[in-house]
Amino acid sequence: MIVTLGDNDVEIKYISIDQYERIMEKPDMDDIDFIQLMTKLPLEDLREAPYDQIKFVSSFLKTWLNKLQNPPLDLEIVYEDERLGLIMPSEMSYGEYADLHTILSSTPVDVRLASSILYRPIIKGEGENRVIKKYDYDECKERARDFNYFPINSYISAVFFLTKFKQIQLEDSPSFLETKKKTE
Repeated sequence: MIVTLGDNDVEIKYISIDQYERIMEKPDMDDIDFIQLMTKLPLEDLREAPYDQIKFVSSFLKTWLNKLQNPPLDLEIVYEDERLGLIMPSEMSYGEYADLHTILSSTPVDVRLASSILYRPIIKGEGENRVIKKYDYDECKERARDFNYFPINSYISAVFFLTKFKQIQLEDSPSFLETKKKTE
């Protein structure tokens, strides 16, 4: 998406983890600070832009931000010139699943670490025939340091996918079927 403010055209490809966290920390951020966070334009340039344009762009960006609640699933993403692939839940090891469960259950959630576990370097291949780097917690923790600008929508969709996958798996479990039988 291209945002035009005065003489400046800025392309916004996605909202990063860092931007998202800053917005969540201060949800009542004023329009100028919000636009500066999203576009990285200097505050001096934004202060010189017409008032109506600032209000319109801020409103537009906030609407765009709200649409992140239902992002498409990225099975593969290029981040910092590296191809990363989403690990399929059916291919996860017990260690991966247990570590992710612990991270996603903690407060606050370490979004960078969870993202680095979910999205790992693709060693070779394309599509369903791709080979993703084997899980190593320490390596993921090291990579997480560089995930400040990772797209938050990729994280959101991956966690939603993982949660839905596990929910569907549980629906076939004997205890779920027994509970369902009792309620019917």
